[in-house]
Amino acid sequence: MSDTLVNSVKKAFGILDILVFEDHESKGLGLFELSRKTAIKPNTLRNLLKTMIACGYVKQDEQSKYLAGPKCANIGVLNRLLPGTAALSWMEELLGQLSEKIAETVIFTVLSDGNRIRLINAEQVHPVKVDFKVLENEHIYLKTTGRVLTAWADNYSLQRILNRWGMPGDKWNQITSINALQRELERIRRQGFCLAYVQEGNIVSMAVPVFTHEGKLLGAMGSYAPAYRCPEEKQKMIIREMKLIAARIAVEL
Repeated sequence: MSDTLVNSVKKAFGILDILVFEDHESKGLGLFELSRKTAIKPNTLRNLLKTMIACGYVKQDEQSKYLAGPKCANIGVLNRLLPGTAALSWMEELLGQLSEKIAETVIFTVLSDGNRIRLINAEQVHPVKVDFKVLENEHIYLKTTGRVLTAWADNYSLQRILNRWGMPGDKWNQITSINALQRELERIRRQGFCLAYVQEGNIVSMAVPVFTHEGKLLGAMGSYAPAYRCPEEKQKMIIREMKLIAARIAVEL
C-alpha cells in the first residue's frame, strides 16, 4: 500500500485542527491569521476554505472570519451518544423510566446529514402496540420527531433536509414553498413541541426538542400511542414529562 499523502486533504485537516482545537471561544480567525498558522498561501487557503464551507465543515461570520462549521458541531453532538458511551446508557435508562411513568413507548432521534436516526427505543408492552417498523419507513416530515429536528436545525442542516426530502407537500399540510415551511417551523418553535395524528388518524404522535447545556440541538424525543388510548389530557401529560426529561438531559449534557 502506498504511503503517499494527498496534500490538499492534509491541508484541509490542518485547517480543521486549528479551527476546532485552537479557537476554543469560537471567535473566528481571519484569512491571513489562518495563513500564518497553516503556512498556506492566502489564495490557496481561500479556495480550500470555500470548498470546506460548501461541505459544511467551515463557516464564515459577518466579519469574514472563519470558524468550525455546523457539520463539526453535529459530529461533536453525535460523538457524545455513540453506542457503548456512558451518556447513551444513561439516556436509555432515563427514557426507560419515562416510558414506565407515561405507560407508552418513548424514542430518541438525532439528525445526521439530513436524515432522522433513531438511537433509543424505550418500549412499553401493551395488548395493542404501535408498529414502529411501519413508522420508521415513512417520510421525515410525517414524523413529529422529524418535524422537531427540522424546526431546530441550523441553516446548513435544514438545507441538507431540503436536499434530501424536498418540500413536505402532501406529507405535511400541503407545504410547497420555503416561506410556508418557515412559518410552520416557527409555529413549532413557539409552542415548544409538535403533535400530530398519523396513520390515518389512528396514532397520536408527540415530540419535543432536546438540547445540550450549550444550547445546541442534541435530538428530538418522541412518543406514539393509539389515539383511543391517548386523549388530550394524557397528551398534555406526556409532553410535560418529556419536557422535564429534556431539561434534565440539557443540564447533564
